[in-house]
Amino acid sequence: LIWATTSRGGFAENCEKVVDNETCILGEGTCHLDWPGELVIPEKRQMMCPSVALTADRFVMKSDSTISTKSTIKIHARTMTFNKCVLTSGSTFLREKDHSACEGIQVMNTELIVQHKLVMKCQDGTVNVTGKSALQAGSNMSLRAKFVSFPDFYVKLFGGRINISAEQLHLGASMGGTPDLVAMAQYEATLGWLGGTWTLGS
Repeated sequence: LIWATTSRGGFAENCEKVVDNETCILGEGTCHLDWPGELVIPEKRQMMCPSVALTADRFVMKSDSTISTKSTIKIHARTMTFNKCVLTSGSTFLREKDHSACEGIQVMNTELIVQHKLVMKCQDGTVNVTGKSALQAGSNMSLRAKFVSFPDFYVKLFGGRINISAEQLHLGASMGGTPDLVAMAQYEATLGWLGGTWTLGS
């Protein structure tokens, strides 16, 4: 583990590697970190944590990596990318950093499984869920963004209550009669229109 100074004047420990004074490859066993640049969880990293709190400008979780905690996962960043990963927790909160603008949350071929509450909030940007992704929340699931997109393939949402709020909602065209989005709520599911346009594929 090393101590690194970034080009933005911030500092952090517990980086396994730092690239160009900007990108921190998260050190093994590090569950709490505030990094001013890009924070990356590398491929095939298995994280077992009492709780998780990660803050960065950009957050990337690479393929075949997992985060598991019985408590809370909090990830705050301007952009977030999850590619072929698994996150399991009591509750998970993915949202903008320090109430600043959020550009996007990308979830690809990823499972987000929480016992209680799942919140994905990107007020000024896009929540994009694609591939064979599954979002599962024991109680409440809330997706709130300017643009929410389920563009293709087969996405599954399961929750006690599901709330999706967006100015623009896009569901991609179905292939061979297979639904792109399957949403199952134990109690209620709400689609909240924030005044934009919704596009439903064929």
